[in-house]
Amino acid sequence: FFYDTCKSVGYTSCSGSVKIYNCQPCGMGYEWACNAGSDRSCARCNLPAGEYCTGFVPGSRTCIAGHYCVNAIQTACPKGTAQPNTGQGSCPACGRGRYQDQTRQTQCKTCAAGTSSSATGATSASTCTACPAGTKSPAGAASCTDCPKGQYQPGTGATSCKTCERGFFTDSTGEADCQACPLRRNCDADSNLPSPCAAGEVLPGIPVTMDEAAPLYFPHLNQCLEVTASKDVVLRTCRNAAAQNWRMDLDGQLRSANFPDACLNLAESKVGPCSLNADSVFQFAAGQRLVLKSNPNTAVQPSGDKLVKASVARNNQAQAIELPAAECIPCPPGYIPDGASRACVPCEPGSFAGSRGSATCQLCPENTAQPSQGQSECLICNEQGRAFTDRGATECNCLDTFTGVTCDECKGAETCSDFALPFNCGVDSECICLPGAVGETCESFGFGTVLESIWASEPSGLERLSLTAFVKQDDAERGWSAASALLSNGPVTSVVGQVVFGAAEPAATDRVRLCLQ
Repeated sequence: FFYDTCKSVGYTSCSGSVKIYNCQPCGMGYEWACNAGSDRSCARCNLPAGEYCTGFVPGSRTCIAGHYCVNAIQTACPKGTAQPNTGQGSCPACGRGRYQDQTRQTQCKTCAAGTSSSATGATSASTCTACPAGTKSPAGAASCTDCPKGQYQPGTGATSCKTCERGFFTDSTGEADCQACPLRRNCDADSNLPSPCAAGEVLPGIPVTMDEAAPLYFPHLNQCLEVTASKDVVLRTCRNAAAQNWRMDLDGQLRSANFPDACLNLAESKVGPCSLNADSVFQFAAGQRLVLKSNPNTAVQPSGDKLVKASVARNNQAQAIELPAAECIPCPPGYIPDGASRACVPCEPGSFAGSRGSATCQLCPENTAQPSQGQSECLICNEQGRAFTDRGATECNCLDTFTGVTCDECKGAETCSDFALPFNCGVDSECICLPGAVGETCESFGFGTVLESIWASEPSGLERLSLTAFVKQDDAERGWSAASALLSNGPVTSVVGQVVFGAAEPAATDRVRLCLQ
């Protein structure tokens, strides 16, 4: 830094109008100061961080963006850092997924999509490395993300993952390729686990034999039983290959598709001469297990890459095996497959499955209801008696004077006998007696009168009436006739049928059921 006495130009004091043609300027961080002997000198500027002085112009200045100021000196941000604000005393290092290869910068640069960087304060784009196969990343990523199950990525530097096509699957994350769906399994697009059946189908029952060649698949290991060229039986990743296909004959012997004349011997974990010894005859058992036929309490269980004998009671999951079956069958209406696609389970009340082979239950639409499980449709709420009913209802929302699941009953009907029809659903609901019944609630009757009535809706909107009646004991005729009719919110309007007994005289307790035809 430079200073001068300034006496050579005749100045005797620091006051007044000063001209300093022969004086040298002070440097960054310093300013002119007056001394006692009328000399001028350079003194350090006493400023807070974020401010600086120039030595040319009196006073302080605010540090500009891309720089930091300490001890009144402004300095450019170095590589690997950036400062977007003014008046700052430092430049923060670039975070993970970012870098800066220049000085005096206000922002860090972002690693490109498909790359990542875990370093801080990076000074070069070379720190952003391409994502490996099986992963992806957006721009500015600190690390690459594994592709999820059901997806894959064969290339490096990827920004997204690909979906496994139908017939292929991945059961783990970070896969570079999809596996072929095992034989006689179903793999939908984006599949993360082969299922035995398509959506809406189940594979019930326990097979007795394996008439077709099929793999023996252990789901918890995602591995299949395979025969090597040396006839060793091992567990390997499932693939559509003859070495993993087996048949079980009627004797219970398991034969390899590669060695049809050789059978599995559990004690040796090999295939060899087919003999009906205790370690070579198997059967499928409940709980998805393969057991010895001579001792059903002894199950086949993987151990490492081999098979061993194990007690059924030890670990059912470790012994679970996908059992082959002849074919998958669709669930009936009102039912859907359970989580394991082994059985059809009923839809819950408030929902339905309208067709055979439904994969999911649907909620009942608005203004419908279903109080029972396992139904193929929902009941329509009575338009005159309902209020608004939301989706998934188990019963309709009724107006004050209506009741019943679908709001088709009058609340007054609760006091009427079985021989009355209350057509009036107003506040003053009254019982309307069927022919032959009398009384305020239609509770009285005599021989030859109606004792029971059954109603059902007709497609035409009318009602179907079924009557039960006693026959008079002293009836002189050997036949008895009665009328049934279609009713439309009122009395009988027409006679539609007649019933006649045979030659024998009816007894007093005989009943006659009359139904509309």
